[in-house]
Amino acid sequence: MCAPFLARLFGRRTLLLSGFGFTTVSMFAVALVNNLTQTVHSSAPGEALVALLCMFSGAYGATIGPLSWVTAGEMPSNRLRSLTFGVSMSVGFFFAWLTVFTTPFFINTNGLNWGANVAWIWAPSNLVTLIFICASMVVHFSRC
Repeated sequence: MCAPFLARLFGRRTLLLSGFGFTTVSMFAVALVNNLTQTVHSSAPGEALVALLCMFSGAYGATIGPLSWVTAGEMPSNRLRSLTFGVSMSVGFFFAWLTVFTTPFFINTNGLNWGANVAWIWAPSNLVTLIFICASMVVHFSRC
C-alpha cells in the first residue's frame, strides 16, 4: 500500500535498490544467525530468525513486490513491450514454481535438512539481482 507513495517520493530505482539491499542483508543475517547459534539452547536465536524474516517480508512487500511489475512494464520499448513482458513473466513464473517446488526438499528433515541454511542460496541471489538493477536499470524518477 505504501509503494506508490514511496516511489513518488524517492523514485522506483532508489526504492528497488534499497529493497534488494535490505533483503540481501536480512538473508545473510538469517544465514549467519542460524550458523552461529547451532549450539545455543534458548529461544533467542529462533526469535531473531523470526524477526529477520519479518523484516525481509516487510521490505519485500513495501518495495520489490509491487514495484517489480510496474518497472517490468515500463522498461521495454512500446513496440516490444508485450513480447518482452510476456517472456519475462513466463521466466519469472517458471522460477517461482521451481522455488516453490524445491524449497520443501531443502528444508525438510527427510530431504536435505538444510533448514534456515537455505538462506545461503537466497542471499546471493538477492545480491546478484541488486547488482543487476544497479548496473542496468535507468532512472525513471519524475518522468512524464
